[in-house]
Amino acid sequence: MCEHHETSPQRRLILQALATGSLLSFSANGAPRSIHHLKGRVLVNGRLAQYDTLIKAGDNVETLRDSSIVFVVDKDAYMLRENSRLSLIVKNSVIDTLRLFSGKLLSVFGSGQKKLQTPIATIGIRGTGTYMTAEPSKTYFCTCYGTVDIASWQSSKMLERVTGTHHNARIITASNKQSWNMLPAKFEDHSDDELIMLESLVGRKPPFAV
Repeated sequence: MCEHHETSPQRRLILQALATGSLLSFSANGAPRSIHHLKGRVLVNGRLAQYDTLIKAGDNVETLRDSSIVFVVDKDAYMLRENSRLSLIVKNSVIDTLRLFSGKLLSVFGSGQKKLQTPIATIGIRGTGTYMTAEPSKTYFCTCYGTVDIASWQSSKMLERVTGTHHNARIITASNKQSWNMLPAKFEDHSDDELIMLESLVGRKPPFAV
């Protein structure tokens, strides 16, 4: 793994927990868990999450300061970092859109189409690995692998189709509805090891690890 893919000490603890079997895959009654790692104060639909909390389509997940969560819904796996707020929006009983209001989200997806939304961008995805951060006027988005279609917040018209085999990032900024800009960006703040870990939770490997 390249040096610029290094993992922070805090996130490395999650990876070490997986390697030693400390990330929990099953509840006490043997049913599959939604939550595989939980640190600090995490809210699901406004209530403090526990390891046996079920996260499903339609739920809202929020991490507070110094908190994080790794969870699985269906064939998709997520790592939501501190000070983040995410909604899993439903259409026809399945997750159609993941809306990241604020914070940082690393995700791996099975087959099928979904949308990712931040305050200023909409990204159409199909079986990809992605990392994104959301601020009121700034979005960082990395296509770790796969193909995505990026559009601005006020239009469904695709502005760029991005394909990545091993990290292809963009930085998107907007000062108002008439000022929207997208540029290539450097790889930052996520790692190959984290993607491998997330894919392992849903029985897959990322393309670069096959």
